[in-house]
Amino acid sequence: MSLRMGRSRLFATVVSVGVLALGGGAGTVASALHALPASAGSDTDGDGIANVSDNCVSAANPGQVDHDHDGEGDACDHDDDSDGVTDGSDDCPTIANSVQVDADHDGHGDACDRDDDGDGINDDSDECPAIATGQATAHEHGGDDECNDDSQGDQDHDGVHDGHDNCPTVANPSQVDTDHDHHGNRCDKDDDNDGRVDGHDDCPAVANPSQADTDHDGHGNPCDTNDDNDNRADVADNCIVVKNPAQVDSDHDGRGDACDHAPHHAG
Repeated sequence: MSLRMGRSRLFATVVSVGVLALGGGAGTVASALHALPASAGSDTDGDGIANVSDNCVSAANPGQVDHDHDGEGDACDHDDDSDGVTDGSDDCPTIANSVQVDADHDGHGDACDRDDDGDGINDDSDECPAIATGQATAHEHGGDDECNDDSQGDQDHDGVHDGHDNCPTVANPSQVDTDHDHHGNRCDKDDDNDGRVDGHDDCPAVANPSQADTDHDGHGNPCDTNDDNDNRADVADNCIVVKNPAQVDSDHDGRGDACDHAPHHAG
């Protein structure tokens, strides 16, 4: 009983000091508790972190790990890497990989799999990281090693062996990959990776998520050399997004009168 009383008095003293520290009458017991360590304040999940500072109030996570830095700790975040795939269905729950590519179908996406082809050789030491050793053989062609899948070879007959082909089933000998996502443009539905499918993107090869198109000509501003359609190329236009074919610039400040708020006053 005496021990309990001693703890109660100690706690009351600490709270009183907190109230005084917060400024006399303006302070309250509640505000003082927020200023105290978790042991003295509210800690719903009992993880040692006060609710006011806890990124998962109802799920114990003393480490406060938050992989995607979205303010929600992994313990209570359904999508730890913010890639749009919930953790329960994500083959790399803490590494963003919205496409969910898994070359060896082992349940670990390539983005977090150290051995993408499952041949026992880590990717950084594997000559053919996308084809298992049992299926691949190295051939010398002008001094360059190429990966050849003996079971598939070159499915699309484009001259690029499947192990190195960024579109193994669609012919694309040039291997153009605008957004460098390892999916060649010929088989990539979003070549510029701006979240707009190419068929509905006004700049399919230049990122333009807002789809801004000032002159409504079907070509988005980032890939349109004449945004205002006034027959003046943007690089030589003193009002890039305001039509002014005459290029009148009364104060000679480099901004055409059509887009200059003070056309008769330079600066």
